[in-house]
Amino acid sequence: MAAAEVVGGDMDKRWYTVSASTGPLDTFADNVVEQLGAALTRSVYLSGTVASGDSLTRRLSMRGSVEAPHVQRATTDGISDVYRAFRAIGIPPRVVDFRVLEDLAEDEFAAARDDVVGTPQVADRLGISRQRVAQLVAQQGRFPTPIATVRGTHVWEWGDIADWIAAGARDMRRKAAVEEPVAAHRAAAKRRTA
Repeated sequence: MAAAEVVGGDMDKRWYTVSASTGPLDTFADNVVEQLGAALTRSVYLSGTVASGDSLTRRLSMRGSVEAPHVQRATTDGISDVYRAFRAIGIPPRVVDFRVLEDLAEDEFAAARDDVVGTPQVADRLGISRQRVAQLVAQQGRFPTPIATVRGTHVWEWGDIADWIAAGARDMRRKAAVEEPVAAHRAAAKRRTA
């Protein structure tokens, strides 16, 4: 263990989300996803692992969490567990995509970063109306750009919205919406006293 890891102990560790995908495999057995999932449960460093696969493209993917003092350690620990799992099921570890994302403590939605969400889910998670989401989207540069539009509904990766929130760009209320009722109340009070 490096000296920096020992000095700070567990207090300096952070959680990282690790994801990996293979290129097309030579063969894709029906139970390969279950085998990968079982192998990942025996990981040394990764926890909360999920395996998935696409029999059409013959690709495997996995995601899990690792606790480490820094991103370099999360990367080496994560890739070693991924390679170990692939070797355990007899598949050469041909990883073509490997990502490590730090789970930010102040990001209460970090566990859901990969969720694909539409306007209704965004409104629900942010505690605003769907109409307010539409207003934010209509204002160029005010809200993250949707990744797609499906049947008339904008779609985002939740991580983009979580990053937007973390960056402090979360004043979702229109000032006029807050000020108009107050001004109307004051005007009515003045009319009653006049």
